[in-house]
Amino acid sequence: MVMGFPSRFSGLSFEFAWQHPHRARLCSVKMQPFKKTKGLGAANSVKRKLLQLKILLSVCKPFCQFPVTVNFLKEEDLSFFLSDTSLPEHISCTLGPVDDAYQIAREVYDSVNTMDELDNACIVCDRVFCTGRSVLVCKNYSDRCSLLVHPTCLAQIFLSYVSGPSLIPDTGNCPICSETLRWADLVKTAKQM
Repeated sequence: MVMGFPSRFSGLSFEFAWQHPHRARLCSVKMQPFKKTKGLGAANSVKRKLLQLKILLSVCKPFCQFPVTVNFLKEEDLSFFLSDTSLPEHISCTLGPVDDAYQIAREVYDSVNTMDELDNACIVCDRVFCTGRSVLVCKNYSDRCSLLVHPTCLAQIFLSYVSGPSLIPDTGNCPICSETLRWADLVKTAKQM
């Protein structure tokens, strides 16, 4: 079970890419060398699906940027998944029953609090935040940083330092406290106004 996608759309895009890895435009080129790999079983075997999952989460953008948790029911599947390729640090793996995975997902969902400060404005564009919209905050927000920003505003700042085309930033520095921030972590902990 893979959980923790930033939106339903990204979860559905991931699901399509995992079910149809050679047809999905976001990953078909990366999957091509593994299409006829021997020793993994049939097209829908567990080992082949785990290899495809590993490729999706380690090298296929935007999926490798999502802060997801992968839950395994069997230890042998987890060890096969973690062998050979290193995953990005924001992707976590758990082992246990589906009920435990659901509880973890519920805790993450519940940790995204509603913010009470409705009169705050974005520090980049100076527009007041709309009720019900996402707001990004620095990981040092309550301690020493007052960053409250629209996701699109901060993405523009982060992408201005990237060479080459990119739709989703990987990392950037907080405009207030200069702390290095991972985009995946910011989106995962976004607050609702």
